[in-house]
Amino acid sequence: MATDRDPRRELLELVADNEAEAHLTLAWRPKPSEYRVRLVEMEEGLGEEFLAHARAAAADLAEERVAVAYDPEWPLAENQYFALAGEEIPGGNLFADLEDFLDLESFERKSMKKPRLYTVAVQGEEGTALFGKRMANLKQLGRRKGLFAAVWDGDTFNELVDTVTTFSTRFDWVLWDDVLYVLNAKSFHAEFRDSAALRAAVQGHVDAICEQVEIAGVADFVSRCQSSVPMASKLRSVYEHGIWREPPEKLKAYAVERGIDVDWDGDRLVFDGSIERQHAILKLLDEDRTEGPVSGRTYDSAAKQAVEVPAKA
Repeated sequence: MATDRDPRRELLELVADNEAEAHLTLAWRPKPSEYRVRLVEMEEGLGEEFLAHARAAAADLAEERVAVAYDPEWPLAENQYFALAGEEIPGGNLFADLEDFLDLESFERKSMKKPRLYTVAVQGEEGTALFGKRMANLKQLGRRKGLFAAVWDGDTFNELVDTVTTFSTRFDWVLWDDVLYVLNAKSFHAEFRDSAALRAAVQGHVDAICEQVEIAGVADFVSRCQSSVPMASKLRSVYEHGIWREPPEKLKAYAVERGIDVDWDGDRLVFDGSIERQHAILKLLDEDRTEGPVSGRTYDSAAKQAVEVPAKA
């Protein structure tokens, strides 16, 4: 009897196999969406260390996490993941280069400077899985002007001659079977979100919205959204899913009912550029406040996942 495939379970089996091997690559980004990737030679013990962390990540993904629809504004929880496929997968040339990672140029110490990210490629009989991590918050230790580093061997401190790079025991994403599983949305978006494209789309989104509901001070509103990636991203959510097509009467009633502090000039929204109120229009048009049907309390729900509710009998 045929059963549905479970790619996450297959990933777990791949990395758990005794014959699985882990390889390390480092990647730099000379310019947006362009990566330079190098293969790193490792001692066997270090490979086993990386493999152990990859196994832990695969087990976490297969046994502890549930999928949620991809939304860059959604605060991904420890028990959730995004799954991206096809054109949804970002990264420019990165993943294409990693397909043949064993043919990459070898990393040379003379070119050492802090990489953007590293990838642990785990090879098994059924294929290769990639486990990636952004290196922004990791460290490199070595001689620097005004200080020096030393290592503790259990008995004494010894001078640190070579550069030491720290790695994490956790990963931000896993690429397996042509699906990119996002485990840490914040780090993932910090590396791969196309900020320039978000900012470039602002004017078009605002123009479309203003065809339905005018905004006084619209030039300042556009400028503020273009200068802030979170606001530009929120604006895109408003454009795609917001309530800006509703008549002004309904928007005014909703703002009063839910205590959203926006100003009106007749039927025109007024952009208040103060730091405290700069998000008010976006909050209104994205329908960010809702009522708990049991408690009657009002909640902020800036990040939302729409769900299908069974029809009442």
